[in-house]
Amino acid sequence: IIKNFIFPFRVINEKNLEIYNQELKYREAILKNDLVLKKFLFDIYFFNEQNLIDLGFADLKIYSSEPQILAGIQRPEPGSAYIEYYKDELYLLSSIGIFAKAKVENKNLVFKQIENNIGKFINEKHFRKTDKISARFQNSWPYGIWFSIKDLKIFNERVYVSFTDEIKEDCWNTSVISANLNSEKLDFKYVFKPKDCANAITNVDNEFNAFQSGGRIVDYDENNILLSVGDYRLRSNAQNKKSSLGKILKINLNGEFKPISMGHRNPQGLLIDKTNKFVLATEHGPRGGDEINLINLERNSLPNYGWPISSYGVHYTSTAKKNKKYPLHKSHKDHGYIEPLKYFTPSIGISEILKVGDNKFFGTALNGTMYKFDIQNKNEIVNFSSVKIPQRIRDATLKNEKEIFIYLETTASIGLLRLK
Repeated sequence: IIKNFIFPFRVINEKNLEIYNQELKYREAILKNDLVLKKFLFDIYFFNEQNLIDLGFADLKIYSSEPQILAGIQRPEPGSAYIEYYKDELYLLSSIGIFAKAKVENKNLVFKQIENNIGKFINEKHFRKTDKISARFQNSWPYGIWFSIKDLKIFNERVYVSFTDEIKEDCWNTSVISANLNSEKLDFKYVFKPKDCANAITNVDNEFNAFQSGGRIVDYDENNILLSVGDYRLRSNAQNKKSSLGKILKINLNGEFKPISMGHRNPQGLLIDKTNKFVLATEHGPRGGDEINLINLERNSLPNYGWPISSYGVHYTSTAKKNKKYPLHKSHKDHGYIEPLKYFTPSIGISEILKVGDNKFFGTALNGTMYKFDIQNKNEIVNFSSVKIPQRIRDATLKNEKEIFIYLETTASIGLLRLK
């Protein structure tokens, strides 16, 4: 019994600890590398040496990066960033705040860094808190950076950045900073800093996950933005109207805000269709149950999408107490909530959504899935199709209705899709 059951597990634990320590060292090296890149404003290079890849409904051209690895959010290896196409230039923002722009050329992308003060708001101290906090809830989590940049948006000559913000010691929420766009230096200031936060150490559910932070920004009009905010795995806040967690917020540029929807777990994609007067929101479910939701902007009452009472997914870990408090009913409508337009079981990590024509939409997922569909009568998804590539897709931005840039974080590359 001892030989068969005790000794092997001791060896396995020792080997797992060795792997854990090696990955910690690897992540530490990548983080230090990025901090040096940022400090000295080195250029970031991406080169195109490949033929077009035929994906069926699109062709894909890949710009591969030089070995200037950007720290990953989900795992330590390359590498996470958000991208935004604005006025014929492509902007890149890494997970730790490297900000750069490039002219779009056929053979290469050379990103010239722009000095910024993002480090005033999220910095090395926060990046290193991953181990202290995540280990408490995940036993060990040597992968990536829990606390990081969450999105980049540029419009009306201003840059908007969302990030996981330590509102109070070990208490987190998603904030937004903004700066006038220029090529010399970006001086960011708060646009939105919530007062409430999710305590990572002591909370009623004794769970916490900073990946469930939302953070997607879209421009609503000249004076307002929309921001998605996750529940940080403090599930009850999604149904608490006094909390900003688990909501999609309309934020005035003076910092005033109100929710336009509630009952969300981790909304990662946002699109406002100003013609049809609705918002599409994609949402990471628990184990299963990713969703595409439609928010009618002409609705008078605050729409509720059911989390954590209703979901087509299941808890990662179940207990009788958790299942009673958060039952995850398989119907939304029967419990007074709005049904998703579409849900995915198993989950695909659905993350981004873009409009590519009249009632035509395109989206990406973290597992490498790209999908397109039409919306019929403002309430039904039709003509849904998808294709998958062996890459994690972190972000996507429109160049035009036929061309889309995507950030591929498995290889820290940038792809250019041409829709057929």
